[in-house]
Amino acid sequence: MGDLKKLIGDKIRGTRNLKGMTLQQLSSATGLQTSYLGDVERGKRNTSLDTLEKIMKALELNPGDLFDYREVNVNSPEFELQSVLEVHYQFLKGKKSRM
Repeated sequence: MGDLKKLIGDKIRGTRNLKGMTLQQLSSATGLQTSYLGDVERGKRNTSLDTLEKIMKALELNPGDLFDYREVNVNSPEFELQSVLEVHYQFLKGKKSRM
């Protein structure tokens, strides 16, 4: 199974780059330090859901956008990762709807 922190970090970095944002701009938008955000993007940090929510808001991402890894082959050993992501997605979806 792939490293979930790395997968999420890659998704954050990719989205930030697509939006033409620098780490400094993301830092300003989230109130998080650039070094911390860099560690998140490299998969070196465990982040809280509150932190992920700040990052998603700054990048205009929905939980499904961050946790969508449909390229995982359900017949591969990595399928378990898709199950983990679905659980997290459902949790975040419920949290978002209560706001």
